[in-house]
Amino acid sequence: MKHCIAFTFALFASLGASAQNHLEDSLALELEQALSALDSNVAAALPEQFTNALFRLISASLEEAAREMEQTAKALHMEVIPNEGSGGLTVVSGARGGEVESKENELIWVHDEDTLLLGEHEVNDVFDFNDVEEMKAPGNLGNWQGIGLGTVLLTTRPEATTLEDMSLMESPFNLQTGNALSSWNIQINPFEYRQPLIGDVFGITTGLGFDWWRFNVSPQTVISRNENGVLTLATDSDRQVRRNHLSLSYVRIPLLVSLRSRSNPEEALHLECGLVGGVRIHNQYVRKTSDSESKYVDKIKGFGMNPLQLNARLVLGFGGFSVFAEVPFRPLWSESFMGDNPLIYPVTLGVKFSEFD
Repeated sequence: MKHCIAFTFALFASLGASAQNHLEDSLALELEQALSALDSNVAAALPEQFTNALFRLISASLEEAAREMEQTAKALHMEVIPNEGSGGLTVVSGARGGEVESKENELIWVHDEDTLLLGEHEVNDVFDFNDVEEMKAPGNLGNWQGIGLGTVLLTTRPEATTLEDMSLMESPFNLQTGNALSSWNIQINPFEYRQPLIGDVFGITTGLGFDWWRFNVSPQTVISRNENGVLTLATDSDRQVRRNHLSLSYVRIPLLVSLRSRSNPEEALHLECGLVGGVRIHNQYVRKTSDSESKYVDKIKGFGMNPLQLNARLVLGFGGFSVFAEVPFRPLWSESFMGDNPLIYPVTLGVKFSEFD
C-alpha cells in the first residue's frame, strides 16, 4: 500500500514538475478549438487576458497541489527526487537525514562525509530506502574476509617456542602432503572489521573465520593410540583402501596489522601480518576399506590433535587477490601424544580471494 501511494506521488509530481509546459500547450489548443466553435461575436468579446488568466490559474493549482503532495510525502517519510534529463522522478520511502542526489542516472545519498549508492532506478521508480545495504567506508575494508586455498608443508624445529631452525619433514607418521588434491587447507572468513588508524592506508584488522585441514595418510598405514595415549602406526595390507585421512577444523579470530598503498582496496597493494588464534571444533580420523565380501568404515572422532591454534600470518597482494603464509606456534599434536617422535608443525601456503561489498 505504501508503494502504491508513493507511485501516485511520483506520477502527480511528474505532471506538476515536468509536464506543465506540455499541458499549457495542449490547453491552449483546446481553448482555441473551443473558442472557434463559439459564436464569432462571443469569441471576439473574450479578451486575451482571459486565456492567460486561465493558464495561470491552472499552473497555480498544479504548483499548490505539488507542494501539498510533497508535504504529505515528508509526513510519510518519503522523498521525491527528480531524475535529471529524464523528466521523471523517483520516490524513496524510509528516507533518512541527508540529501539524495541524482548523478548520471544513479541515486546517491549524501550525509556529511558518508555516501550510499542507491543503484540505478527507472523513471518514476519506487523503492524502500531501508532495503538498501549500506556500503562500508573504504577504510573499514580489510583483506581477511574471503576464501583461501592452501597446501600444507609439515615441518619441525628444535624449540617449540621459536620459529628458528625449522626443517621440512618427509611424510612424518606417513602423512602425505605432496599432493594438493589429497592434503589441503581451506579458509572461509565470512566476517571482518578493519579499524583505520592513519587515514585509510594503515589500520588493524580482526574478524571471524573457519579453517579446515585435511591430511592424507599412506593407504596401508593405520594410525592408532596405545594404552598410554601415544600415537602408533600399524600396517594393513589385507584390504583395499578407499580413503585414509585426518580432518581438522578450527574457528578463528585474527589480529592483523593492515597496510595498503591507497584508500580504495580494490586498486591497492596490500600487506597484512599478525597473529591468528583458533579453537578446534572438529577432529576425525577416517579410514574406509573393502575386501571381496564387504566394505568397512572406521571413524575415530577427537583424535587428539591440538585443541588450540596460534599462527603467525602474512598476506601480500593486490586488490582482491592475495598470497598468504601461516606458520604455527603450536604443533599438530602436543608432546604427550608424540612420545619420542619430533613434534609436527603444519605450515600453510596458499592464495586468497576477497570480495569488497
